Amino acid sequence: MISMIKDWQRQQELKKTLKPFWQEVSKNLELFYVMDQRQVIDHIFTMAQWEKTKQLPKIEFSDVIQQYVSSLEEFNRVFIDFKSFEKWYSGDAQRKTRENAQQLHAKKALVSETFKTLRPILEQAKETLTQRLLTIGVLK
Repeated sequence: MISMIKDWQRQQELKKTLKPFWQEVSKNLELFYVMDQRQVIDHIFTMAQWEKTKQLPKIEFSDVIQQYVSSLEEFNRVFIDFKSFEKWYSGDAQRKTRENAQQLHAKKALVSETFKTLRPILEQAKETLTQRLLTIGVLK
C-alpha cells in the first residue's frame, strides 16, 4: 500500500515537472516557426523549465533531448554575443570601423547559420518528448 502511494506521489511530481518542460519545448518550436516565417531572428529560446527538469532524480533523457538542450544553449550564447556586440558597435561612432563592421557581420551570419539548424532538432525533441510523456502517463 505504501509503495503504491509512493509511486503515485512520484507520478504527480513527474507531471508537475515534465508537463511544463513539454510546454516549454512546444513554445520554443512555435517561436522558431514565427521567427522563421517572419525571417527575423529576435529572441532567445527559454530554458527555465529545463533547469528544473534536469534535476529530477532517476530520469534519463534521450540523446534527442540532450541535443535539443545543447543546440538551444549554443544558439542562445551566439545570439546574446551578437546582440551585445551590436549594442557596443552602435553605441559610439568611433567604434564603427571596417574591422568592427566585418566582425558584426560575421556574428550575425553565425546567428543565422545556427538558427537554420534548429528546425529538425526542435521538431524531433517535441515528438520524442510527447511520445515519452504519453507512454508514462503524463500526457493523455
